[in-house]
Amino acid sequence: MRSRLPNLPFHLSTLLTSLVARIHRERRQRQLRRQGDRSAKPSSKLLVALPLLALVYAFAPRGSAEALRMQAAPSIAQSWLPALTQAQPVPIVQGSQINLNGRSIPAFWSSRQQRIGLSDTALLQAIGVDLLNSQQPSTQPVQWFSQPSTEPLNLTTWLTSQYRYLDISDFAQRSGWQVQANGATLSIRTPAARVTAVRQGRQTWGDRIVLDLDRATPYQVSEQGSEIVVAIDGAIDPALAQSFVATPGNRLTSLHVESNGAQTIVRIGVPNNLRPRVWTLPNPNRLVIDVRPDNVIDRDIAWAPGIRWRQQTIRTARGQFPTIALIVDPRQPGVSLQPIWSNPASAVGTAPLISMAQRWQAIGAINAGYFNRNNQLPLGALRQNNRWVSGPILGRGAIGWGNGSLVIDRFALQESIATATGTQLPILTLNSGYVQAGVARFTADWARPIPRLLTTKF
Repeated sequence: MRSRLPNLPFHLSTLLTSLVARIHRERRQRQLRRQGDRSAKPSSKLLVALPLLALVYAFAPRGSAEALRMQAAPSIAQSWLPALTQAQPVPIVQGSQINLNGRSIPAFWSSRQQRIGLSDTALLQAIGVDLLNSQQPSTQPVQWFSQPSTEPLNLTTWLTSQYRYLDISDFAQRSGWQVQANGATLSIRTPAARVTAVRQGRQTWGDRIVLDLDRATPYQVSEQGSEIVVAIDGAIDPALAQSFVATPGNRLTSLHVESNGAQTIVRIGVPNNLRPRVWTLPNPNRLVIDVRPDNVIDRDIAWAPGIRWRQQTIRTARGQFPTIALIVDPRQPGVSLQPIWSNPASAVGTAPLISMAQRWQAIGAINAGYFNRNNQLPLGALRQNNRWVSGPILGRGAIGWGNGSLVIDRFALQESIATATGTQLPILTLNSGYVQAGVARFTADWARPIPRLLTTKF
């Protein structure tokens, strides 16, 4: 199977479903000649199925190097604002921790011109704010105990070198929050809330749990073992929690409601392949927990100029599955596309995608590739700036780009060693954890010292 995607922007879910490709240098040269650039060299950037690899969309405005180096701690840096062209840099203070009602939560926040912003992830995970579809990166519609059709909530945004922040200043004031920055930590205290009732019902598609609240309040969703835990910043009468008796559900396997001081804890047992959808309703204020197979909400968000965040459920004749994709236009000024892996000093090892993105100072990333789960060695190819970090194996697929073109195909790397007698010894792999009989080549990009890969002789 061979395919090309010459028209950008391109859909990056291709990486997850169709990395079936071969990239030949001769083919690339033919393409460049057809484009009238006979002097151009083959593409210098190659991304393939590598275990320690992700696609990254990095905003690199001039003057932002200091911001990139200091992003993990509070810093003063120049921002990149999609809606404004600035003659003078705007001072921005950044932090990576919030204190929500006395609890420390890792979350990125920013202060600019006496306005407070929380990152998209912080609003989603720490507060429970839902991001709605948008057409303009400078404004983000949200839903939080509100009705978008009658009570639209639109938050302005700004970008730094790595994060998009949503301005919560007016939102927090309307909600009665007390917000104060203290060094690296942003303190947020919300008004006391109470859970007044708990209901459970079976639905044709699964199960629904509803908690009535006397006011809007933050909530967080996490996994603890085999349970999904919803922690609500609102107290419940211990007698009410004890009197609630769960009934058998269609999909949930257990349900418990607990009083924990100023919080209400809901523990839900669900099958391994399910995750609940948690959302809110106004008039009266309600927190709704749906346990259903199609829990992913379709989203199409203009995240930044040249970048869209799309989330949807794909339905086929055999079933359905959720997808999350970034759609990027590399022609957008200020946007660059780069491959990354877990450790810039070594091809060996793995790391969570979020850690890799932060280490490489990327504003967005998507996972890709293969690795050996036992020894964390790469089993795919990566080439960056004309340098092979890891070579291809087994004719696996690749995606390559550069000089305005994109190619998806299969490819192979052919190298050999010539002896003094003229004998040619083929080199089978380059910086790879795929071990076989024959000659393998390892460079300084692999690791120092080179680890022993074999315990037996061929």
